Amino acid sequence: KKLNKEIEAHFNRLERYLDNHRDVRDRVLNQFDIANPSGISTRITEGLRNWTSLAYSGMFLLSSLPDAARPMMSYGFRNMVDVVGAKYFDMSAWKYATKELQEVSGIFADMVNNSGMRRVVDQGDMAGMGKRTAFERGLQTLQGPAYLANLLTPWTYKMKQWTGLIAQHLIVKYSVDLANGTISKANRTMLSNMGIDERAARRIASMPYQRSGKAYLMNVTDWDDEPLKDLVGTILTREIERVMILPNVGDKPNIMSGVFRVKNPAVKKALDSDLAKLFGFTRVGDRAQNPAFGLPFQFLAWPIAATAKVGAEALQRRDAAAFYGAMAMIGFGYISGWTKDPGWSDRTLEQQIIRAVELSGVAGMVTDVPLMIEEMSMGNYGLRAMLGYDSLYPRDEGDIIGRVGGASLGLANDVSKALFDDELRASERGALVRRSMPFAGLFYMRDISKWGQRNFINPLFE
Repeated sequence: KKLNKEIEAHFNRLERYLDNHRDVRDRVLNQFDIANPSGISTRITEGLRNWTSLAYSGMFLLSSLPDAARPMMSYGFRNMVDVVGAKYFDMSAWKYATKELQEVSGIFADMVNNSGMRRVVDQGDMAGMGKRTAFERGLQTLQGPAYLANLLTPWTYKMKQWTGLIAQHLIVKYSVDLANGTISKANRTMLSNMGIDERAARRIASMPYQRSGKAYLMNVTDWDDEPLKDLVGTILTREIERVMILPNVGDKPNIMSGVFRVKNPAVKKALDSDLAKLFGFTRVGDRAQNPAFGLPFQFLAWPIAATAKVGAEALQRRDAAAFYGAMAMIGFGYISGWTKDPGWSDRTLEQQIIRAVELSGVAGMVTDVPLMIEEMSMGNYGLRAMLGYDSLYPRDEGDIIGRVGGASLGLANDVSKALFDDELRASERGALVRRSMPFAGLFYMRDISKWGQRNFINPLFE
C-alpha cells in the first residue's frame, strides 16, 4: 500500500512536470490561450486592461529608475565604468558597436513590438485578436504611443543597450583572458554562467575585436563562424533579459492569463455547462480559462520576474556586486519616491527608506506582500503599522477591491464613486475622474492635469 502511494505520487509529479512543459511550449507557439477571442468576457477584460494601462502608466518611467543599478549589480561597478567611460571618448566606435549589438541580438525592437509595456503590464496573449469595435481597436492601438509618451519604451531601449554593451565587453575580455591563461576563477565562473565553455571562449578570442580605452568591442560582422555568432546573440539576449528584468514565459504563472488546471471530473462537467460558458469559462482537456481571472495580476509581471531575477540570483551569488547593487537600487528607489510623492519631504527618514525599498524591486514580491497587507487591511496591518506609522496613503474599501480584483476593477470602482457617491466633495470626485483618464497621469503633465481638473472637471460636480 505504501509503495502504491509512492508510485502514485511519482506519477503525479511527472504529470505536473509534463503539464508545465506543454504550457511553456504552447506559450512560445502562441497556442496557450483557449478562450474565444471574440467572446464578451475576453473583450470586456481586454478593454478594462487597456483603459487601465492608459490611465495608470504615466509614472512608470519614475518607477523604473532602479533599472539603472542593475548592470552594476550584475557585472560590477568597475566593469560598468570601463564601458561607460570609454563610450564618451570614442563615440564613433560605440555607434558601430551599438549597431552590431542590434544585429546580433533581436531584443532591441522595443519601438516596434512595444516590449517596454510588456515588461511591467500583462495585457493577455490574445490582445487585439478577434472581433472588435473601433473603440476597442483604438484602445489597443494607443498602447504603443502611450509607452512612448511616458518614456518607458525609450528608457527600456537605452537600458538594454547599456546592458548589452557591458555584456559583450565582458564576453570578449574574459574570453581573451581565458585564451591567454590569465582569467580569474570568478570571471571563468561568470563565463560559464553565461553559457560559454572553454572551447567557445577560445573561438571568441580568435575572432576580430577592437579596443576602446579599457573596453572590448565585438566586430561581429567580420566573424566567419555563423554558429558562434548565433551563440553570442542568444547569450546577449538572455543576459539583457536577466539583467533588465524582462519577464519571459518562465516568469509568468498560468493564472496571470486566467488559465488553471482542472483534474476533477465533476468540476470539468460544471465548466462545460451553459452557465459557466455564459460567465466566460472555457475548457479544453485539463486546461480551463476565464480571462477575468487574470485581472488581479495585470501589474505584477515585473515584481514576479524581479523575485527570480534579482532576489534569487543574489542569493545564488551569481551577481558580481549583489550588495552594492542592491544598495544602489534602493538609492534609485529613494529618488523614484522623491519624484513621485508630493509629500515626500513630510515623511520621516525611516518612512522614506521603507518606501525606497518597496520601489527598488530589490526583493520583488517579498517587499510587495507587506504593502498588499497594508492595502487590504486599510492600514491596520503591514510593515508601517508594525513600526507605528500611518499608512502610505489614506486607505478605503477601494484599495481592497483594487488589490484583490486588480487595478482595472479598482479603477472601475473609483469611477463609480465619482459618479454616484454624493458624500464626496467635488474636488475628490474630480480627482477620481482625472486619475481614471488616459494620459492624464503623465508625470511631466501633472500640473496641467490638475489645472484641468480644477477648471473643467470639478465644476461638473458642484
